[in-house]
Amino acid sequence: MCIRDSFWRALFAFILTFPVVGLASFLWLNLLNLLQGFGMAVDTQPQTIVQSFLAIRTPISLVFLTLLAVIGAPIVEEIVFRGIIYRFLKSRMRKHLAILLNALCFAIFHPELVSLLPLFVLGVALCLSYEAYGDIRVPIFLHAVFNLNSIIFLTNQDTAIPTSTLASNLILFNI
Repeated sequence: MCIRDSFWRALFAFILTFPVVGLASFLWLNLLNLLQGFGMAVDTQPQTIVQSFLAIRTPISLVFLTLLAVIGAPIVEEIVFRGIIYRFLKSRMRKHLAILLNALCFAIFHPELVSLLPLFVLGVALCLSYEAYGDIRVPIFLHAVFNLNSIIFLTNQDTAIPTSTLASNLILFNI
């Protein structure tokens, strides 16, 4: 399979996955807010990387973080999570359990509670795209498109939006 085919397959997977991850994020954030309403100490702040993007003041910093998020993170994370960890788990257990365990590891790797469920769902989608096409480039491109989508969303936000409202709108930031 050529790189172009991998990209188009990842884009198709993104179109299928985007609403599912978005729904998971919406439901998860509402559950966390509900728990907060009952007096539980639940952190619903955006991920640290999201806060970093919001604090960027120079174009060079924006370009650097964007390259890191769209190229560096997807390549490294997909090689580690799908290329190494998932393949190891799949060799030791049933495929479905390996997918779920790998997705949980992926979500926990991004330690903010607010992104746990959406990143778990994304982790499942990344594993499924790897399984469906047998090509590590497909989940790399899928991950990159998700991150790019999130950066475009973040950089087009009005800076006057309060953090709590922003957190509820940051559905898909998953670096």
